[in-house]
Formats: sequence, structure tokens, C-alpha cells
Amino acid sequence: MVTVAELDAMPAEQAHVLLQSCCGARAWVRGMLAERPFRSHDRLLAAANDVWYSLGQDDWLEAFAHHPQLGEQRAQADTTDQSRSWSATEQVLVASGASDVRVALANANCEYTERFGYICIICATGRSAEEILGLTRARLGNSPDAEIGIAAGEQGKITRLRLERLVGQTSTQDSAMSTISTHVLDTALGKPAVGVHIALRRTHDGATLGTGVTDADGRVSKVDFPVIEPGTYRLHFDTAAYFAQSARETFYPEITVVFRVGDGGGSHFHVPLLLSPFGYSTYRGS
Repeated sequence: MVTVAELDAMPAEQAHVLLQSCCGARAWVRGMLAERPFRSHDRLLAAANDVWYSLGQDDWLEAFAHHPQLGEQRAQADTTDQSRSWSATEQVLVASGASDVRVALANANCEYTERFGYICIICATGRSAEEILGLTRARLGNSPDAEIGIAAGEQGKITRLRLERLVGQTSTQDSAMSTISTHVLDTALGKPAVGVHIALRRTHDGATLGTGVTDADGRVSKVDFPVIEPGTYRLHFDTAAYFAQSARETFYPEITVVFRVGDGGGSHFHVPLLLSPFGYSTYRGS
């Protein structure tokens, strides 16, 4: 762990190794070295984001290659000891998943790589093997143009978290982002709707950003969905499968709730669904 001041002052060769552990794209490391001195934690993170999104797709793919496949340990490209240690920490919940889930994840990894030509990049910190498997499968439906942007965004999250570990401070960047949660109530039964599959999608390109299944309380918490930027989003509820569990017919086999997250950031958006076989309603909750 170093301070921002120490990162600013150290020789370029030493700083290069530390930054490469955060992101394996050589162009990103060169760009960050050119941005020194950062002088503050927030400026360091802002520079990391600016440099990352100034790069081309080949640079993004180079960064991806410095990660192991989800659920695995060895990356395609040579990595630093620190990068390997961070990868193991980030995927600790994946590694402890049930064997059948890990096998399914390995198969999904192969299918993803065959479809897109690179490994699936997900910011795995705090996510279980089941969550990672669900996200990987959901993203298989994205177009190649949409998916490379999603993967780049996930790499950006990983880089930010690693920079925070490097300098030992907490980011304020998430204060500009918003979080999403939902709750489904079966009004016909008067109890939570358990087992509803839900996907969060971005409206302008249809990219799947997160998936979840309602729990015993009918909830999918913000942990299941990523923090999001201002824009228009869709929550898709698979109601046909839910009603089929209890052999009930429904007039609405699927429900999509479209909502807008405004500028300002730092807000939490709770989007409940009140559901019956022949009607539904929604509102912004708290």
C-alpha cells in the first residue's frame, strides 16, 4: 500500500509495476504515468477512468487477457504477483461455489469466449459463483458491440477497486452513481412472490447489466444489480415461469418496467411490482 504522494514521487519504473497490477493494458499504464502527479485520490481515479475510455478496443482486450477466466486462477498473459493475489481475493466466493455451479460456469466461459472472442470480464468482488454464472449466461444474449462496452465497464470497476487497495482509501466515485432494488408482491395470494427471475437492462442498446431471483421476501437487493449511471433502464420480470410454478395462468407472461435515473447521482431507486395473474402496478419506492 502506498499513498498518492508516494505514487507521484516514485521512479517511473516502480510506478509502472504498481499500475500494471491494476490494469494490464500497456497503453493505460503509459497514460497514467503521463498524468502524474495526481495529487489527490479523486484525481487518481478520475485519471484512471479518462485514460481507460480514451483507449481502443485492442487495448481493452489486452487488459482482459491479464485476468483469469472466472472461476480459474491462471491468466492468458503474464501478470504481476500483486495482480494474481488480487484476482484470487476478488474471486474467493466463486472459488468456494458448489462443484456443479463451477462446472456450469466453466461451460458458460467457453460459450462466451466462442461467441465474443475474449474471456468474460465481471467485477467479481462480493459475488457468489451462482451470481457470476447468471451474469455470464445473461450476457451471452448481448450483441458484440454492446458486450465489449459492458466488459470495458467491468474492467473499469476492477481497476478502480485495485487502485483503492493500492492507495488504501475509499472512492467517492460511487456517490455519482445510483443503485437499484426491487420487491415483488403477489397480491392475489397476499404474500411475497418467490422465485421471479428479473433482469436489469439498459434501454438504448438492450445490454443486460445484472440478473437476480426474488428471495423468500420477494426481494432482489441492490447487491444483485450494479451501480448505474444516469439514463433509461428496464427491469424485465419473467412472470410466466413464476405463475407456472403454482399452475396458474396469467395474462402477462412477462412484464417490463421502464424507468429513468436522472442526473445528480448518489440515489437509491426501489422499483416494486405488485402482481396478480391479470394485473400489475408499480411505483418508485424507498
